[in-house]
Amino acid sequence: MRKFLLFAGLAVLVVNGAQAHMGATGVVLERMEAMKEIASAVKAIKGQLSSDSYSSNVVIENASIIEKHAGKSFINLFPKGSEGGPSEASSSIWQDWDGFAKISDDLQTRAIAIKDAASDQRSLKQPFTNLVKTCGACHKKFREKK
Repeated sequence: MRKFLLFAGLAVLVVNGAQAHMGATGVVLERMEAMKEIASAVKAIKGQLSSDSYSSNVVIENASIIEKHAGKSFINLFPKGSEGGPSEASSSIWQDWDGFAKISDDLQTRAIAIKDAASDQRSLKQPFTNLVKTCGACHKKFREKK
């Protein structure tokens, strides 16, 4: 029964994820996939904050995923004309491009700070908090409300 419930729960997540990307193609799909990878990496790092079996390698690996998708790589996924459904990107991205680019650069800087702090689990809390605040600031200003 447990295996069935676990499978059912995973199936719901997969279906919901697929629906969120339904109809997305090209650069819009690329950025949705990048966001999905970033979210997964953030969750993995968060799990390490209180883990009894802390792994700096897990933290570094996931911070590297965030770093890879941030900065210039990230803003390149938002060319003009790529707003609108199924994307959740707000038109404010293109109205405040410099602000959007700064938050993307900040995200990369925060990911590097997490890698720098990864050797000590207790030192990770503040850099992680800063990263999550950066994500939240971007979502608040540059993501359409659901």
